[in-house]
Amino acid sequence: MLGRAHEEISPRRACILGAIVEEYVETAAPVGSKAVRERRALDVSTATIRNEMGVLERAGYIRQPHTSAGRIPVDKGYRAYVDAIRAPRSPREEQAAWVRSEYRHLARRDPEEVYRTTSRVLSQLTAAPAMVMAPPDEEARLAELKLNPVSSRNFLLSYQIKPGGSFTCLLESPEPVLAGQAERLSQALRSRYCGRSVGALSQCAADLLEDDVAPYAVPEALLDSIKTAVEGDRLQRVYVDGAVYALDYPEYQDLGQLRPVVEALDEEMVVRRLLRPAARRGQLMVTIGVEQGMRSLRHCTLVASHYVGAEDDVGALGVIGPTRLDYQAVIAAVRFVAAQLSELLARESEREF
Repeated sequence: MLGRAHEEISPRRACILGAIVEEYVETAAPVGSKAVRERRALDVSTATIRNEMGVLERAGYIRQPHTSAGRIPVDKGYRAYVDAIRAPRSPREEQAAWVRSEYRHLARRDPEEVYRTTSRVLSQLTAAPAMVMAPPDEEARLAELKLNPVSSRNFLLSYQIKPGGSFTCLLESPEPVLAGQAERLSQALRSRYCGRSVGALSQCAADLLEDDVAPYAVPEALLDSIKTAVEGDRLQRVYVDGAVYALDYPEYQDLGQLRPVVEALDEEMVVRRLLRPAARRGQLMVTIGVEQGMRSLRHCTLVASHYVGAEDDVGALGVIGPTRLDYQAVIAAVRFVAAQLSELLARESEREF
């Protein structure tokens, strides 16, 4: 069954959508009614399936790339499919055994080697580019923060992180913000978070600042931009492996789609931005297309999960690829590797203690 956001889909349409997604993932070719019927052994005519596909197309879950072709999923269809997954399949036994073997060899090794090996293992397991973000190397603390208006929508943010250094960046607010509003927000953040960890600032919510910013409203979009900017400079190493796998996807034969992926994997700050939501929320996340919040990656899917390091520090790892991704297999692999990494780090922490 599908979640509340997809209640307009009947069980039969959900079944048809699932068949279209899975067939398209395998073939990268538009899916016709006959293939749907055979894949799910549906006891209805192909004409009925075509009618149901028409309903799904009008609802924005699939599209027909050209007249007389089959259908292919779009972002909304992939999202409905992922939301319907209740029990992702586990990696095959030989895959699981190989991962466990790799981690047994890592006992008492340097942490950097552990994270590098994890990115390699995850990329080989999924045949996709993989990323690992280590927990903070040190407890980075916010030493100073100032927000100066440049216009009603643009603000110069200056801040210091210890250890780390001084930083400035220009932020843009989607909504106009009054100068007094910006000043109150700046004062509130300095008062509450200077001297505290950057992680504390990342947990700041608008409702915590309502009294400090009154009589103005808290500019939530601007607050989110500040948190994203400051978080980007925390001391968290990232490790990337398997970028070459991107060349195996037909979608990335288009250099216009391949280049943003390669550029993202080459920028540590972008990798952190992609993985941090999974670390903050403490759960597996699947973000599809425009859900990335980055226009350059609107044709991509990210599957990411947190893992727990020494002293309960949290890191994250994930896989990025086109939206035409084997979601069941990749979700299972990311979950499994995150669990194995957490177990290894817990064992090593106990030995050191």
